[in-house]
Amino acid sequence: MNVLHQTVSGVLLCGLAANVLAAEGTATDGQLGPTSRGTVPVELSMPTVVQISGLASVSFTYDPNTRGDLSKSQNFCIYTNNENAQYDINVASGNPSAANKFQLEGNGKTIIYDVLYAAVKNATDNLTTLTSGTDVAGTGANTTQMDCGGASGDVATLKLVIPEANLWAVPRGTYNDVLTLTVTAK
Repeated sequence: MNVLHQTVSGVLLCGLAANVLAAEGTATDGQLGPTSRGTVPVELSMPTVVQISGLASVSFTYDPNTRGDLSKSQNFCIYTNNENAQYDINVASGNPSAANKFQLEGNGKTIIYDVLYAAVKNATDNLTTLTSGTDVAGTGANTTQMDCGGASGDVATLKLVIPEANLWAVPRGTYNDVLTLTVTAK
């Protein structure tokens, strides 16, 4: 009887071990009978993801009767599923100068302008002046809604400034640049 008991126990333990292994990675078929039960393990491998949204085109018109720098700001959304809500942002000019400054180009001329960034919306001070193509650390990304819940949930500010002094010697015409914003979750 001991041999039978040991054999039955061994088969039972092997059967339990097989069920545990099956549940962890291998599907099993059921046995023929009045009922049959099989297993299908399900696994999701979720990488860290990030998304930027809520960006808008920016257009300036210079008015010589209104003195001062030309400046426009916009809020935008940065989402990540990374719990620490940290990311790097890189803003690159389509026309960077040799010193990686942002430039508008047109009529064979260039106009240097500034791009500033803050990891909070509606920022008016404590913005970081960016260098084209250089990563800057950010925190506070939205971690629950990919669109930040709309404009009210935006988490960052982008500000563009064209110093008035840079406009004085520029011939009339249209000057353009395209900014590429790249966000990488950390």
